[in-house]
Amino acid sequence: MATLPSSPSPSPSGRDAPFRVTTREVSLDFSAVGPDQSPQDLGALDPGAFRTLIEKFAAIAPVKLIDGDPQLVVTAKRGRFFVLPSNGKLLLRPAHAPEQPYLKFEPAELPAFLDTLDQSAQSPIPAKNFQTLIGSAAAVVADRGATIPPTRAAPIYATIPPTPAAPIYGLFPDRPAATVTPSPPRVPPTATLPVGSPRRPLNRRLALAGGLLLALTATASLWLLFGPARAPRPLPPAPPTEFEPVRSPEQLAKLRKRTVGTYATSGDAGERVLEIREDGTIHYQVFGSSLARTTNRKGTYTFALRHANDDVVLRTNGLGTIEIRDEKHLSFQQVVFTRLP
Repeated sequence: MATLPSSPSPSPSGRDAPFRVTTREVSLDFSAVGPDQSPQDLGALDPGAFRTLIEKFAAIAPVKLIDGDPQLVVTAKRGRFFVLPSNGKLLLRPAHAPEQPYLKFEPAELPAFLDTLDQSAQSPIPAKNFQTLIGSAAAVVADRGATIPPTRAAPIYATIPPTPAAPIYGLFPDRPAATVTPSPPRVPPTATLPVGSPRRPLNRRLALAGGLLLALTATASLWLLFGPARAPRPLPPAPPTEFEPVRSPEQLAKLRKRTVGTYATSGDAGERVLEIREDGTIHYQVFGSSLARTTNRKGTYTFALRHANDDVVLRTNGLGTIEIRDEKHLSFQQVVFTRLP
């Protein structure tokens, strides 16, 4: 087994070898991962040796992380930190604040971050600008009211002349009475036409078209009822899934042993409890004010690997996807859950 070269002792000024590193649950050549690997103190490393070390540490395959929780404990100018591998990148968290979320770095960026006290070098988290719909609508109405001038009433350029009343003939002697022509009497349908009157010809074309339409309708109905059955259309292929379930019994046993437990949140995210049980079920609770439960959901879960980065996640039937960060932290609905002791 190849081992890392021992680093020179730190100089009195501390600038030649500013990084002191200790390994946990990982061999010196990063080929074996698990709790059976004893901690190793690598001593103080200079920037070049430290960068080579963390590049090899970040390149650990995600499948090996199932067997253990490899970490580097780094003490530098900025303080003492825990470093974890994550798909070619590194997750960083202060050792004195385990409740804080991890920060993600490239291996080339981490030495400069640890070797400075400038707080601006830390990757800032953009602040969210929350604005209610009522406030936005009020601002828009105020701006439009200031720019749109009031509308003047349209002027009326004409008047409607009065309509003269209709004359009533018969009340005034000087006006002639209206002449009413009587309409001819209506012949009832049953009356006999006088001799010599022409008969209406029968519209044979209309009768023929109606009979033909009725025959076509009957034929179409019989064809639909007793005609040959059409073959069903083939179903379209199912879209490729983003996840692949873990099927190996050995991996499932390790994942259950690592993940089963009770997790909770605190702080601004509110009081939430996520319980992952050994029998394959999950229990999620959200507590409101005065310890009143506002949400209580149950379901089942399975372990799966994401195709994009081979991360291990929990797939549930009612809650969605739960990210497994490490053996003590889960991420669900953009909230970090910490395992309770």
